[in-house]
Amino acid sequence: MHTAHPVEATPADRPIFGLPVDTAILFSNHKGVYKPGLEKSRTKLLRKLTFLGSFLDADEKIAFVTLGCSPYTMLEQSTLGVWVVLIKRALFVFTNKRLLHIPTTGKADYRGSIAQVLYQDCRRLHVQGSRLVAEYHNGTREKFTCIPRRDRAIIKHFH
Repeated sequence: MHTAHPVEATPADRPIFGLPVDTAILFSNHKGVYKPGLEKSRTKLLRKLTFLGSFLDADEKIAFVTLGCSPYTMLEQSTLGVWVVLIKRALFVFTNKRLLHIPTTGKADYRGSIAQVLYQDCRRLHVQGSRLVAEYHNGTREKFTCIPRRDRAIIKHFH
């Protein structure tokens, strides 16, 4: 006789590579359904962020990680052409308090700088096509491009 073993649920808040992570959001699709493929790809991104622990507040948790491009000028676009996507590559880390923008190399390795966008400083943070647009209270806007299609619907839940 075959008896089914009970499936143990993964704890939603567990450290991965020493980082406080909310796995309920990080490893789920836009409908909130856990996907093993998403766990694999996002764990690879988290491996690139092991340095991040010293930048996080004590009560801050990583909710989502994705790739994209830093804002670039028309001069950079016209000079570099399609290479601008590799040169301006970045990782975006959504926490429960802010968005961390981490410029990386073409292979997503840390370049030694980090920027933040506090949710409270944004009038609106939204996805427009393949761009993540941060509209600040003072009227300025930043556009982060090349956000992966599967991540766009999840980003809409932040802010």
